[in-house]
Amino acid sequence: MQEISQRFNELFAHAPEIVAAAPGRVNLIGEHIDYSDGFVLPFAISDTTTVALARRSDRTIRIASVQKSAEIFETTLDDLAPLSGESWARYALGVLWVLGVDTGVELLIDGRVPLGAGLSSSAALECSIATAVNHLFDKGLSLAELARATQKAENDYVGVPCGIMDQSVSLMAKSGSALLLDCRDLTSENIPFLIAPQGLELLIIDTQAHHKLVDGGYADQENLLHGLMGLC
Repeated sequence: MQEISQRFNELFAHAPEIVAAAPGRVNLIGEHIDYSDGFVLPFAISDTTTVALARRSDRTIRIASVQKSAEIFETTLDDLAPLSGESWARYALGVLWVLGVDTGVELLIDGRVPLGAGLSSSAALECSIATAVNHLFDKGLSLAELARATQKAENDYVGVPCGIMDQSVSLMAKSGSALLLDCRDLTSENIPFLIAPQGLELLIIDTQAHHKLVDGGYADQENLLHGLMGLC
């Protein structure tokens, strides 16, 4: 957090007001179940996305990413609209949009969840920003409400018809546990998941099959499945 605060200060010439982080995830049981109101059992991983955020006195939004050499994307609150903005910035813009942020902000992202690896880097980004906004703007939203809001940001602003699992576990997971999540109402139970004392390891293997939700056919497939479920 000290590192991103320093980078923020160098980039925007002042300190951030808040720093927040959220993890990626691995799912043990329940693939493609969350958008059909089923049960899933994911857990959070140690890789996280961290964001530093500060308010502005106008309606300008400035977003930068450590992974993009601190390139600054700039827009205004008046120009927020679904599918608008640079593709990498839409996840951040969508959260600001859905949470009704009413003043300009400056935001620096440090995403340490591998992109395109199926580890929910997008949810980690959305949830870190939502956590920061919730605290900085005194929104008073519960974790379940933040999960619904960040899912809506990805569905409606970014254009990815994802389910609710990724955002939920990124916000609700606890160390040493997997999260048994009922996707109907987001009730959850922490299930102890400490396998190292048993001499076991869970391997996450990079298959080199890049995971693209926006333009990799995922959206078309998900919309088809939603349509089929609606016919049942």
